[in-house]
Amino acid sequence: LPLAVSIVPAVTVAAWHVLPGDGPTTRYVVVDVTNNTEWDAELTYGKDRVIGVQPKEFCR
Repeated sequence: LPLAVSIVPAVTVAAWHVLPGDGPTTRYVVVDVTNNTEWDAELTYGKDRVIGVQPKEFCR
């Protein structure tokens, strides 16, 4: 699972969980992140998925 952070040290991983998927060979990874800066941050994961995290906010 590729993972990239565009502003360092903006995003910290608070927790992560692996959840059952739709079948016996799939799983979902849930990541709780916090943006500790005054600026917007982007968390890029997978091939082309991006999550925007607002300043001083928590995101799952």
